[in-house]
Amino acid sequence: MILLEIIGVACGIAGIVLTAKGNIFNFPVGIVNVLITAYIVFINGLYADVVQQFFYLIVLVIGWLSWNKSHQQEQQQFYHSTINERILYFVAIVILSACLSVLLYRFNPNAYLLLDAAGTAMAIIAQYMIARKKIENWYLWLIVNSLYTYLFFAKELYAYCGLSIIYFFLAIVGLLAWKKNTIQPFIN
Repeated sequence: MILLEIIGVACGIAGIVLTAKGNIFNFPVGIVNVLITAYIVFINGLYADVVQQFFYLIVLVIGWLSWNKSHQQEQQQFYHSTINERILYFVAIVILSACLSVLLYRFNPNAYLLLDAAGTAMAIIAQYMIARKKIENWYLWLIVNSLYTYLFFAKELYAYCGLSIIYFFLAIVGLLAWKKNTIQPFIN
């Protein structure tokens, strides 16, 4: 299991670095990471995280197709979310967190249920924001990575705990890199 965790961690780091650089290969590397992580979190009882990995897989494929189209049409550029988009993202996080909490409670009530559900909801929205090239995804990742650092430590998944810490700092790097290529100033 440790070797599988190491491969997952390596793919996770590589995927975030590639995302921060705006490199389209972040998507296939991310898919490998998602498949490994889904298996590991499943056998460790973090079921909302399994759902999260499933949505990542879908959004990674969508993002890969979207970025492929935009790479053919223009140079890599990123955008700020509008106020309406930010409100929509917030509402989606709240609703998704609540739904996941209820679902998880029915199948596996545990001490980490609310944190797992909230982290999953935020991560799904953040991954969607990457596919849409929204710079605010990095702020959500800072929160998500802090949360998962705690959850993985509590579950004694130390490699993934370390990965979450690395992701936290890579989110800062990604935010700074994307700010350089953001073309739509935040106005509304």
